[in-house]
Amino acid sequence: GTAVEAEEGSTILQAAEKYGIRIPQLCYLKELSPEGACRMCFVEIEGNPKLVTACSFPIGEGNVIHTESERVIEARKSTLDLLLSHHDIHCMTCPGNGSCKLADLCYEYGVEGSSYPTGEEELKEPVDDTNEFFVYNPNRCILCHRCVNTCQKIVCRGAIATSERGFRSVISTAFGIDWKDSNCESCGNCVQACPTGALTMKRRKNYRPWEVKKIRTTCPHCATGCQFDVYVKDNRVVDTEAADGPSNRGLLCVKGRSGSFDFAMSRD
Repeated sequence: GTAVEAEEGSTILQAAEKYGIRIPQLCYLKELSPEGACRMCFVEIEGNPKLVTACSFPIGEGNVIHTESERVIEARKSTLDLLLSHHDIHCMTCPGNGSCKLADLCYEYGVEGSSYPTGEEELKEPVDDTNEFFVYNPNRCILCHRCVNTCQKIVCRGAIATSERGFRSVISTAFGIDWKDSNCESCGNCVQACPTGALTMKRRKNYRPWEVKKIRTTCPHCATGCQFDVYVKDNRVVDTEAADGPSNRGLLCVKGRSGSFDFAMSRD
């Protein structure tokens, strides 16, 4: 029911965001070409027999698009159903609890579990906690590729990629070596990009999102002036998260993300 104008070549998602129309997604990164991996952004175009992904489908003159039709909602529920069929759903013990986009969407669409055999006995991929600052648990990964695309195309480090195929697909370092032995710089930008609890900072276990307040500030480590939010619990800084500042655009280096709060509370 909303008439919109968009530049030629815009996707449906870009046009919707311009007018404040929400379309859910799990894999989309606005800085990059669309991945189209998660299938959550399905929309319906009148006259088109198939649902299309809003993040990748170009909007056309005269399109009549439904973002919340019954058909669209059922498709999104089916997508969530499939994602949960191969996902560790022990949410209460997950460090991502309270800031998981997958859990938020499941709650929104009333998906409480999977109607498929969950294959939980197969969810036994080893957890890589060799990095000093964060942990990767492949059993909570939905293969949205946000972490890979962030590392390869935004940070341009290329430390991780998708390996194996099918249900055995995992995010991995080159040759499957331990994360600590790879060319990863521990910047943690992949962790911030993760929409589930697959990649989490180790310090995340010390708080939950509803226990902290966020305060915007500037990183003190160099003259670049990166902006970030400090997370404060009980008057102590417990974490940091990159902000979309003019010089860092949502990114941080390892010093900014993991070296900017311990000293703030030091007696020295």
